[in-house]
Amino acid sequence: MIFKKYLATLGICCCLSACVSDTATLAEGGIGGTGISVGPITGFGSIWQNGVRYDVREAQFFRDGTPVSGQHLYRMGEIVTIDGSIQSDGVSGKAKRVEFNTKLQGPISAVTSDSLSVLGQTVRLTGLSVRHGFALNSELTPMTMVSISGERNANGIWQANSVTRQTSSFIPGQSRLLFEGSISHLDNAAQTFQISGITIAYQSASLNNFGTAKLANNHYVQVRSEQNIVNNHVQASQIRLTTESIRFTKGTKLELEGLVTAVVSNKQFALNQQLVQITDATEFEHGSAADIQLNTTLEVEGSINELGVLSAKEISIRQASIQNERELEGFISHIDLPNQRITLLGNTLQLDRRTVLRESVNEEEHSMTLAQLRLGDYVEVKASQLANGSLLALQIEREPEEMGETELQVKGIATQINATAGSFQVLSVSISTDQKTEFEAQEDNTLTRETFFAQVIAGNRMVEVEGRAQGSGILAEHIKLVDADD
Repeated sequence: MIFKKYLATLGICCCLSACVSDTATLAEGGIGGTGISVGPITGFGSIWQNGVRYDVREAQFFRDGTPVSGQHLYRMGEIVTIDGSIQSDGVSGKAKRVEFNTKLQGPISAVTSDSLSVLGQTVRLTGLSVRHGFALNSELTPMTMVSISGERNANGIWQANSVTRQTSSFIPGQSRLLFEGSISHLDNAAQTFQISGITIAYQSASLNNFGTAKLANNHYVQVRSEQNIVNNHVQASQIRLTTESIRFTKGTKLELEGLVTAVVSNKQFALNQQLVQITDATEFEHGSAADIQLNTTLEVEGSINELGVLSAKEISIRQASIQNERELEGFISHIDLPNQRITLLGNTLQLDRRTVLRESVNEEEHSMTLAQLRLGDYVEVKASQLANGSLLALQIEREPEEMGETELQVKGIATQINATAGSFQVLSVSISTDQKTEFEAQEDNTLTRETFFAQVIAGNRMVEVEGRAQGSGILAEHIKLVDADD
């Protein structure tokens, strides 16, 4: 079913190629030369992406098709396409063009602890989603305007890399709705169609990028409006024919980070809708082909062949699924620079060139290097637990203002559970509880101690623990059950 859906999508995109111009065109070169890199911004001071620091002093910058003045108009976590070159060291490059396109922008209609509903579409926030203008989803309310950068996962749900809080409500003359999807229920007489249950009226809209084509069901389009949504109806000002993912020409050297959206065979899969071919020469980092599943986060380097397929030179397994999310917050007890490792709460975390290191000072984000970390630094780490059980640090944030902090945090699967003693283990951290420990389920629902332990004993439950140091472990003050869905 997944393969058939992918082939149908690929077929539609090929049929539209004559009238869709959203195609990256680079004739020669590649990673370690001239090429294209697609992925989230992981740092500034130039632009960091996919483990490479791009010099952007001579680059052209674009946001939603409009030229802008510089990198200061981008945000951490936003997915950008960089046309440029990478030096032989593999970690320094030079950008000619940097382009960002908003995926979804509009008012929130519903909020949960880990998701938002915006213009009929579900947006999932993970531990790696960068929040701008708010720290917790509870700070957002219905009607709040947000801008989303992310990718749809294999289930059709947006997984956010970056979420920016804009205004508390839609402001006429200032705010704008922007969303995309496949047309359904096209009514030429009424001049309306639907995307994700939202009815779009297009009688006064400009049609861009269509060429000689006309609106049709299954066309993938981007819709803009300067009017707010009313009773699930939107008056479009512009409709642009596009594709769900960028289409690249033969010979393009490409570095692509994203989610596995289809698994065709043990040699082929789709990453952000881009078909990828594994060859006998493909090298793997942090895993193997067996680890590639739906919604796995990967980075692939390679080149586009004559069939439009990305022939993979290297595949890096970043995170098998959201179930593999792990978090630790506390003080660094050991740093191993030669082997790129740190120790936190008794756990060794492996870093690689793609690990994001940053520091938040006065609410401003600054990029860092491993050499800048110090023993005793208070850090928050987002990690992935790999198939062999080891921890790969995906993001490390140093928080100087928390150096006097005594609270420790850990998130992972509860193991070695002893309900009688009120103890368990998360990663290699021993967790104990007492009569003051608070227990909670999703959406702030309070649990009794007995109900909590009954649920974790039932098997393979993810928990978040906050507490204070007790010997080499943590005395929990607050424990929350987490439902991590793929």
